[in-house]
Amino acid sequence: MCFRSTPLNVLRQYGPMDRSTVKKNIFHFCIEFLFLIVGSMIVGATIGLVQHFIAFRVFSRDGLWLATFEGGIVGAAAGLPTGIVVYYGILKRKLDYRSAAYISSASLVGGCILAAMFLAASALLTPFLTVGIAAWVQKAGLHS
Repeated sequence: MCFRSTPLNVLRQYGPMDRSTVKKNIFHFCIEFLFLIVGSMIVGATIGLVQHFIAFRVFSRDGLWLATFEGGIVGAAAGLPTGIVVYYGILKRKLDYRSAAYISSASLVGGCILAAMFLAASALLTPFLTVGIAAWVQKAGLHS
């Protein structure tokens, strides 16, 4: 699924339109941006949570809370700018389910490997890994 209906693109393609069409396109752009923010934070929090388990090897009930708050919050904070850079900067708003699953799962596996090797520094390295994976997906033509 690809969202490409920004107001400026629609105006360039079809010329001047009535106000309702422009408002509808602005609404679609805002919904797209909201989904991007929420999705990036969820994926980032999930990767951060799993990385925390791998890096610090604390497998208990208290370790779950610790990983949720330390790894999850840091992952969500790192996932937000990473998602925006990947979606708008690298993939140019062309993203389908297959490439999103590929980028997020490769980032999860790569981030866990980084967590096993570099412990807490993996929180800083994983966003760069994700940008690199997205650039590879874009260059290899694996996205829509």
